Amino acid sequence: MNALLHINWRSIQGLKKFSMDSVSESTTKSSINEFGSSSNSEPSQPCGNQPIPSSDTVEYVFPVVGEEFKPKLERIFKSLDEGIEFYNRYAKEAGFDANMSTVKRYRGGDISTRYMICSRSGFSEVVNQDSTKEIQGQRKRKTSSKKKGCPALVVLKRCAPISNDFFVSKFFEQHNHNLVSKQNHHLLRANRQLDIVEQSLIQTFGSYNIGATRAFTLLSSIKGGYDVRGGTVTDYKNFRRDLNVSVGKNDAQMLISRMEDRVKYVPNFFFDHKIENGYLTGVFWADEASRSNYKEFGDIVSFDATYSTNKYSMVFVPFTGIDNHRRCVTLGAALLSEETAESFVWLLQTFLKAFGTQPKMIVIDQDAAMKIAVSTVLTESRHRLCMWHINKKLPIKTPHQVFSHPEFKKTFHKVVWNSVIYPDDFDASWISMIQQFGLEAEKWFCDMFDMRSLWIPSYLRDFPLSALMRTTSRSECENYVFSKFLHPEANFQDFMVLFENTMEKQRYNQRSYDHQCLNTSPKYKTPLAIEKFAADVYTRTMFFLVQKEIFNSIYSCFHLSVSVEDDGEVYLVKDKKKSTWIDVIDKMIDEDDDDPFAVYRKPLVDLCPNTNFKVVFNETEDSFTCSCMNFIQEGFLCRHIFYVFNIKEIEIIPSKYILRRWRKDIIAPEVLLQKFSNTGEEGKLVKDAFAIFISIVNKLGREENGLKNFISNLEDMHEVLNERGKSKSSCSKESRMASLRGASIPESIEVQNPEGIRNKGTG
Repeated sequence: MNALLHINWRSIQGLKKFSMDSVSESTTKSSINEFGSSSNSEPSQPCGNQPIPSSDTVEYVFPVVGEEFKPKLERIFKSLDEGIEFYNRYAKEAGFDANMSTVKRYRGGDISTRYMICSRSGFSEVVNQDSTKEIQGQRKRKTSSKKKGCPALVVLKRCAPISNDFFVSKFFEQHNHNLVSKQNHHLLRANRQLDIVEQSLIQTFGSYNIGATRAFTLLSSIKGGYDVRGGTVTDYKNFRRDLNVSVGKNDAQMLISRMEDRVKYVPNFFFDHKIENGYLTGVFWADEASRSNYKEFGDIVSFDATYSTNKYSMVFVPFTGIDNHRRCVTLGAALLSEETAESFVWLLQTFLKAFGTQPKMIVIDQDAAMKIAVSTVLTESRHRLCMWHINKKLPIKTPHQVFSHPEFKKTFHKVVWNSVIYPDDFDASWISMIQQFGLEAEKWFCDMFDMRSLWIPSYLRDFPLSALMRTTSRSECENYVFSKFLHPEANFQDFMVLFENTMEKQRYNQRSYDHQCLNTSPKYKTPLAIEKFAADVYTRTMFFLVQKEIFNSIYSCFHLSVSVEDDGEVYLVKDKKKSTWIDVIDKMIDEDDDDPFAVYRKPLVDLCPNTNFKVVFNETEDSFTCSCMNFIQEGFLCRHIFYVFNIKEIEIIPSKYILRRWRKDIIAPEVLLQKFSNTGEEGKLVKDAFAIFISIVNKLGREENGLKNFISNLEDMHEVLNERGKSKSSCSKESRMASLRGASIPESIEVQNPEGIRNKGTG
């Protein structure tokens, strides 16, 4: 228990004039009795003159600690750091925080005397403020003061000018406030200092968009509770803030330097940027995996502007393709300060510089600047509009009464997405739909019909892999992925870490799908040898699509006739599954005059008039074609051709009908394994240490004795490290932050951070 002692304040009024230099050696050696009624000795103040409270009595508290912790008078330390560390350890054991105070030096600059005081020494300055006058728009911050004029201190003096040894010159152990209880020692400032592990993990969690609060919760759980030694959630937030502040005005320069280093040292890494008036206005980059993906899957590419991904409001523009698993892959990425035609022209020209060839099809939204840039630069590519963006506008552009009709959306999508019909059939279906739902006067529907060749699948039925546009149009998939990782307050350093973690996850998924294809077998649905052949050559996702066609070739198709024409053998194949899309709509209830939607309940023209398909086998060219054009649009054979294969007893798919982009294991695994380090050497070592620790625990498993021995060894090592004392780092705070980030602070700034950016995403 703490010993309390009451003294008469009037008996120590001289304390107000007492300074540290006037304290004698005999005073520092005073016992408890010297501060009682039997002694006239007075405690000294460490910081010169201080105000004296108007209280009549003061309660002094003496820490109860082991004698081995107390800095006894005239004790000698081999260095000043050793003495400071000793007093800090005493303070933590006693239940208070110690502060550095006055320092005295010799003429040569060496320290002669160092004062250390209680953190509650001194008094807070009282500021008179009219509480009725509040600054508009500013919230008052509620703060509290710890200062109470505590007299506790230690004075360390150098033994001799030429010596490194220091000794305890003065030591006052009494405090005029309660000390922190043992149960709350973890809340002492000294015990809340974030160690290298916590700092590294906060940085690592941040790279996965895990904020300081969640990081605190996770680490507290790992360490065994909130009251285990370590920082509070506020300390975690402050450290995360300091990480961001450490970048500051160097952000753009650090980004450029990092990217230029990768161009030098990372194989096949491409990077380019644009600067205007000293400010960064554009960045484009693509690593080896992105360039490899473009080489294999760059036939259909979409690019789209995404907002709220960084603190500068620069527009994030990812280029997206579809891989051999029919999944979205990022082919490159950019940040732009403007959404102008000139800006997009620079981006597309840089894109071509990186990849060398133009995509067969480029999919964009209806942005006018994008259209101009695409027409200017990608002259060999077919331009298409993103159907996802068009569908997003449907609720806004459609009158509420029409959009709320239970059949409107179903009808609209059946008209728009039907790639089997011919363009003329689409035109008739669209006009019929417009008339039935009374949309003739709606400008948006008129405009979309005028530009139908840029987005309607039936107008693309003869274009290779045009159906991939529907997959690529799932921009919401890619946007959703990035939205989970990126956030609007990220600086460039955080943005790149988050982006690269997203890429790491994407490529991990690619490797996982490749592994599944190479090391597992699917279930077969037919006894046909051609199905097993398909399983050997196609990725699993593609095989399931081909398997469906093979299955339906047996159970859904039969031929109506076979004839010989100039082109070769012609099979007229009936497809029972390809019934008209509008059958359900045709089965409507009788209209009632009181039904407000009766005007819409009229049959549309048949959306899919042909369920008979013409398969032609050209023996001279050894080729098969089908009027459904599935191979052209999707890149794999249809059920109608598989039906003819079965008649002709063809058991393998001819190589000309197996596109390379759908085969297994196209991208080399080592390319997908490429990672970029976003932490310094310390961060890597911490991760390695954790990996080894987890590996050891896993190997010991449920061996209770083994785990006990392991814990015992760790405790012995921990004790040795405690005896050795806390290691001191000579690096500055800025260097420490740079080390955690894995990026150094530049000596000079040639590129300024973007300023004053306004775009669609800024509101």
